[in-house]
Amino acid sequence: MRNKKAIWVTQTAMLIALIVLSQLLSRVIPTIPVGQFNLNQLVTGSLVNLVLVVGAYAAGFASAGTAAIISPILAAFLGIIPGKLPQMVPVVMMGNLVIVFITWLCFRASNGLGKGSATVLMIVGVVAGAFLKMVTMWAAVEKIVVPVLHINESLEKVL
Repeated sequence: MRNKKAIWVTQTAMLIALIVLSQLLSRVIPTIPVGQFNLNQLVTGSLVNLVLVVGAYAAGFASAGTAAIISPILAAFLGIIPGKLPQMVPVVMMGNLVIVFITWLCFRASNGLGKGSATVLMIVGVVAGAFLKMVTMWAAVEKIVVPVLHINESLEKVL
């Protein structure tokens, strides 16, 4: 029993460390506009999502889910949250948990399948997880954050 706890703590700590490293990279990547986003946002978000997806596969839902919840808190402390709004922390948490849960479900479901079927299911899980994360975050911003907080139009575009 103790070994399982030690493994969980170690895996979770590694995921959080990789997320912190990914977030700190946004400090050294130049803020180059890429459409409505900045290059550093795209790189940081992609790396954090990669860590969460690999974590769901390698460490399981509990470790990756814990990292998913802690990640936006760390991003708020580092000033990475879009618009510097701490109210976005729960929105990012929800999105992160969605991508972790969907990919984890598909990874678990792929166990015991043939190599080709398992690979397809894992790819579907990653794509579906990313898409559902986007939908979750968009819906939360559009239906909850903007109306409740009366966000102005320029900040709404950032969110």
